[in-house]
Amino acid sequence: MKLFGVDIQAEMASAMPASDLTSMVLTKYTNGTPDPLHLTNGMAPTTTAYTCHGIPPMVKMKRLGDDKPNVHVGGGTLRIVGKSLADQGVAPEKGDLIQVDGAITYTIEAVEWDGYKAMFACRVRGA
Repeated sequence: MKLFGVDIQAEMASAMPASDLTSMVLTKYTNGTPDPLHLTNGMAPTTTAYTCHGIPPMVKMKRLGDDKPNVHVGGGTLRIVGKSLADQGVAPEKGDLIQVDGAITYTIEAVEWDGYKAMFACRVRGA
């Protein structure tokens, strides 16, 4: 989307290059189809992962324990550069998971964005 001929998403992406930000992976779940031989099992969800980059939440974390090293209690607002997902044709939604820097996984509770989807602000909670 452009404003006065300027691609706002591209401008934001060039001002905030991936090399200066934190790498993230957005995971989306999609309901699959039921197995005709095991109908009581319901629909098996499938997952698709999308790489992106942004700014992790700045919150105090509490680790749950050694048996769950990548699950943290806490939350905050995480920001994703819109162009890093737009090129893949997706946007974050409530219920998606996002892994930050290959370590901490969060569940997205709510998403807000500007009119050009140049930046997504995701309220997250430890998964």
